[in-house]
Amino acid sequence: MQVRERLAPSVSHSAVRSTRSVSIGIIAIVVLLLDQLTKLWAAAALDDHHSIHVVWKLRLLLVRNPGTAFSLGEGKGPLLGVIACVVVVVLVRLARQPRTVVSAVGLALILGGAAGNVVDRIVRSPHGFLTGHVVDFIDFQFWPVFNVADMGVTCGILLVIFELQDSSRGEVKAPSALDG
Repeated sequence: MQVRERLAPSVSHSAVRSTRSVSIGIIAIVVLLLDQLTKLWAAAALDDHHSIHVVWKLRLLLVRNPGTAFSLGEGKGPLLGVIACVVVVVLVRLARQPRTVVSAVGLALILGGAAGNVVDRIVRSPHGFLTGHVVDFIDFQFWPVFNVADMGVTCGILLVIFELQDSSRGEVKAPSALDG
């Protein structure tokens, strides 16, 4: 069920939207910065043959991913780069009018993560524009290697799905002439 917040008479809906937009921007920038800082560290501290055991199955292992998630789409760098840029633009537009706080946080996490991987495609480009490899380094050894941006995208998608499921349960379906 979606709960609408009652606003004080002095608080306008545009002020709330503006505050949410700023919050989305801050969260997305924090995810982007954490992602890029951890990738800089991983690229400097790890090489292709060295891994750091952390705990249980978790280790840090440098992998340069030329494809999409799970290393699919190798060799399609420019196309993936363009698609990623389009996704970021669409997310920025969607983030302007989130329905709830949960969806706002979810969109911010997705936006920050997508932007982090787009930055890799642009700045880690060995063969031309948008052909860069995404730096992955978090390895559980039973799951594909990933990074902070991937965590942001995954957690954001889960929040948005949760929000969509939660809001659909609270909706009352209007009777239809087709209901019979």
